Amino acid sequence: MKHIKFPSIEQFRNVVKHIRDNAKYHQVPVPTVRFNGTVKLHGTNSAVCYDPVSKEIWAQSRENVITPEQDNAGFAMWVHSKRDELKQMFLEIHTSVRLVDMASPIQIFGEWCGGNIQKSVGLNQLPKMFVVFGIRVSHDAESQNWF
Repeated sequence: MKHIKFPSIEQFRNVVKHIRDNAKYHQVPVPTVRFNGTVKLHGTNSAVCYDPVSKEIWAQSRENVITPEQDNAGFAMWVHSKRDELKQMFLEIHTSVRLVDMASPIQIFGEWCGGNIQKSVGLNQLPKMFVVFGIRVSHDAESQNWF
C-alpha cells in the first residue's frame, strides 16, 4: 500500500489572476474563458486504491493510508465493508480503459461526506456517501491518465 496524492485543484480566483497577468505581460486583451464549475461538498478528501498485481484494496485520506483501526470519519471501514463490490468495479474499469495494461493500479478520488463528517452544513442531514471526482489509472503518481 502506497499513498497516492491527489493533485491540487487551483482556486478560481487564482486562475483568473494568472490569465489577467499573462495577458498583461504579453500586452494582449484578456481573453474570454469558459469554466465548468462544481459544487463544494463539505466532507473529507478520500480515495480508494487498487493494485491488480497484489489484488490489494486500500483507503486513504488526503495525506495518509487509513485503516478501520486508524480511520478518517468511517471511510476506511466503509471501504472494508464494500471490498467485493469495489474489486468488481476496479475490474470493470480495467476492462473499459484500453490505454493501460492490466497491471496498472487504479485510484478513485472523491469526497466522503454526509452524516456527521462536517457539522453545520446541509449535507450532515444526508447519509454518508462517497462522491467521485476523479479516476486515475497508472503506475506513476504523476500520470495524466485521468478519467
